[in-house]
Amino acid sequence: MSDDKVISMTPDQPDGDAVLRSACSESLISFAMAMNVGYQPSRVHELIASKLEDCRTRKIRRLCISQPPRTGKSALASVLFPAWAMTLDPTLEIVGASYSAELSGDFSTSSKGVLLSPAYLQLFPPIVHPEGNRQNDWKTLSGGRYLATSPAGGLTGKGSSITILDDITKNREEAESELVRETIWRW
Repeated sequence: MSDDKVISMTPDQPDGDAVLRSACSESLISFAMAMNVGYQPSRVHELIASKLEDCRTRKIRRLCISQPPRTGKSALASVLFPAWAMTLDPTLEIVGASYSAELSGDFSTSSKGVLLSPAYLQLFPPIVHPEGNRQNDWKTLSGGRYLATSPAGGLTGKGSSITILDDITKNREEAESELVRETIWRW
């Protein structure tokens, strides 16, 4: 990613919020930096963000990110990316799935938390519908939806614009199990 896509998170232009809002709309990394003061992305984060941007525009239709634990891939892909994508298109229907409903619910809650945060609301109008929202299933004011689930959960009759599978198996034993892999594939 080129340096000209990322701007200072404390712009000194007269209408700094408009400049920052524009940068956030163009770049997932700028959005991440604006939502997390002090966030310092590394080159791998910039690469992941660039590929996620390509997923949103359908230049990439399937993306697999494989990195060691605690390197920021879930923060970008499962928390910030859905919030950013829904900011740009609040009609999106996103499904976030993990090996357990609890983990996918945590990603859902965190993503919705970004959209409800003071930092977000300083730059963008509210998009989360205030009524009928649960941890694992919430809506936008424009009819978009975020549904968090697991392979044990139901998706029948529910579509998605974007599907994110993050830690879809619990551990190496499950990942190496042909039965578990086949169950997830059929799901």
